[in-house]
Amino acid sequence: MVLFDRAAELVLSNGYTYSIENGARFRFDYSTTGEESLPTFTITLLNLSRGLREQITEGTEATFNIGYGSQLGELVSGVIKNIEMDTKTITFDIMSSHETYSQDFSQWYDRYVREDYIVEDIATNLGFTLTGSEYLEEYRQVSGYTVTGQGINSIIKICNNRGLSVTTRGNIVEIYKTDSSGIASSILFKYDSGLIDVNKYVDQKKKYDYILKALPISGLAQGDIVKVEHFKLNGICKIIDYEIKGSTNWEAKYFVKVIG
Repeated sequence: MVLFDRAAELVLSNGYTYSIENGARFRFDYSTTGEESLPTFTITLLNLSRGLREQITEGTEATFNIGYGSQLGELVSGVIKNIEMDTKTITFDIMSSHETYSQDFSQWYDRYVREDYIVEDIATNLGFTLTGSEYLEEYRQVSGYTVTGQGINSIIKICNNRGLSVTTRGNIVEIYKTDSSGIASSILFKYDSGLIDVNKYVDQKKKYDYILKALPISGLAQGDIVKVEHFKLNGICKIIDYEIKGSTNWEAKYFVKVIG
């Protein structure tokens, strides 16, 4: 996976596709470590004519794929927001199911309501798919529970109170455990698959154990389980957060906890 093998394309729902192969140039930043509760993706396109830049409009659905050689996979998909354009570049965000997740939802739930029922009801009413609600089955709200404001924020609050985390994949909201074990992994991080370096994470909060520096891998998200083979670390890890940046060079940092 050397430098000239990189491939990337932006596919819009209006039929336009922008790719490295066709002369487009990309700078992108995809991170879960900022102040936002959900992953944020910002991209800048360079080397486009004004006419091609003007085809990128607010509210258009978009998918950004990356890969190496002929192998491409989805890094992020969602809705284009916050466009900024000048005479040479266009910059915007791709926000996963933004309109769905930004909807307000208000509901009062009776005493002893199960928390898995609350989050599933929010998802059903707002029209997105929810996975991982079984982690909340044992918890009840003895005095009842009131949901107000953005539905996704209510789900995040309930989950965080139980030591659970939340991420998104397109129109899917995933609830996952930060620490777990006994889970098989099909993703292998090693030198031959793009792993560059492994470093211990030093912080009093101990949110992560290690940082995996690697080439970006499409399809990975918070909560995914990976196997690491490196002289500094050999074991099973869960991805807690990530920072993925692309410009002249591509680089990803996966912040992980060791679970096995």
